[in-house]
Amino acid sequence: MKVGYRKRESNYCPLREEGEYQLITYTFEKTDLTKEGIEQLFQSVEWESASYPEDLYQAIMNSHSVATAWDGDRLVGLANALSDDSMAVYFHYVLTDPAYQGCGIGKTIMNMMLDRYEDMHTKVLVSYPKAVGFYETLGFQPEQTSTPMYVFSR
Repeated sequence: MKVGYRKRESNYCPLREEGEYQLITYTFEKTDLTKEGIEQLFQSVEWESASYPEDLYQAIMNSHSVATAWDGDRLVGLANALSDDSMAVYFHYVLTDPAYQGCGIGKTIMNMMLDRYEDMHTKVLVSYPKAVGFYETLGFQPEQTSTPMYVFSR
């Protein structure tokens, strides 16, 4: 799937030249993913996961699905899914390079994922507070009767 984006007044989508369309390519293919590209994308959003590039690369490559967005050969957006292939899917990482935020990339890759897993009974993600509104526009709702819990490495 290829989608062009034009700079809008309300955002700062990078353009090759003023007035030109920027072509963003979307795919589920993992073949072009590199450890360096994934690390750079995670560094762009200042996520701690970028501190573990080898583990992060393996986590992404071992995911059930990975939707990516590319500006040429630059990885600018990514969402991954973990699934039991029957009842539930968990979207663990969803991120867009800050230089490309506001271009619809996050929405496009999440819609790709939601389309792929439309038959799953349960679709789960954990959101940072500032992103809750974004996920609500995609149909996600805060769960009122449960609390996400974690055990981090000791």
